[in-house]
Amino acid sequence: HLSSSHYHPAAMTHGHAGTDESGAAATWAKLKGQLPDPGVGVIDDHNVKLLDNVFPAKWVNPQPAADFVYDLVAVGAGAGGLVSAKQTARRGGKSALVEKHLAGGDCLNSGCVPSKALIRCARAAAEQKRFAELGRAAASSTTDFAKVMERMREKRAAIAPVDSAATTAAVGADAYVGNAVFTGRNSVEVTAQDGTKTTLKFRKAVVATGGTAMVPPIPGLAEVPYHTNSTLFNLTAQPKRMVVIGGGPIGLEMAQAFSLLGTEVTVCEVMPKLLPREDPEAAAMMLESIRKAGVTFKVGVKISNIDHEPATGEGFPTVRVHLEGEVLEAEVLL
Repeated sequence: HLSSSHYHPAAMTHGHAGTDESGAAATWAKLKGQLPDPGVGVIDDHNVKLLDNVFPAKWVNPQPAADFVYDLVAVGAGAGGLVSAKQTARRGGKSALVEKHLAGGDCLNSGCVPSKALIRCARAAAEQKRFAELGRAAASSTTDFAKVMERMREKRAAIAPVDSAATTAAVGADAYVGNAVFTGRNSVEVTAQDGTKTTLKFRKAVVATGGTAMVPPIPGLAEVPYHTNSTLFNLTAQPKRMVVIGGGPIGLEMAQAFSLLGTEVTVCEVMPKLLPREDPEAAAMMLESIRKAGVTFKVGVKISNIDHEPATGEGFPTVRVHLEGEVLEAEVLL
């Protein structure tokens, strides 16, 4: 049932991209250094395109009428929030989508899209190693890691418009950029980038705020420059060595990819076996494939502490993972 509030003229003010002081469109290319660090690493042309879509500079939030009520408000513009808000609008409902950081969530920015772009390059490297067997002339075995990561950023930026605030608004849902706080059973307050606060009233809300990597309580880890999926894809230089803590699907996926690209990778797992939730026969096949890619496994280990030596210049730090009777050194800890 759609109430008459859907047609309240004062409520139909979708968000839009803001302008800079000159009146021109506010883009990350023009405003770099004037805005908070978005956490995507290098601000090149590809990441500028990404940010202009999923974290638009100076986005102007809608201003609904005081008595306007949304049928649905989705908090979090990852896969769950995007689908909830957009499909509600497409079916005639009045919806809003709120995101404080990067629209598209993990899938676009630090999960499915960048990982599969990286894996595609790793697969090409694996095929190169079989050229002689396949009757092809030998090819270079050198990885241009900077190019691999640039390609990833290019592919991610190309997909970004699908999840953009502007696309959300174009299908009829109101897009808000800012932090959301529930202020009542049927209301949420959104604080925009410039500090402006807007109260949204709703009949139903979807909390789709996603999750973050679980960081284990290992002594010293908090003081070490470790990576999770949120930062791993910001790398532009290839580490010589990598230690991965955690032998689940994501850790092993990245371990295999980096190993095929030429990094020495060791996976540490405190449990007695890797991929414990998978079918045993399937897990055995996958682990054999990953082992053939050059990954070293250390299973059932106890990590006593982790420390590091800071990087010098633009190089990597040296991270030390202390096991019982052994110390693993690496440039990158995942």
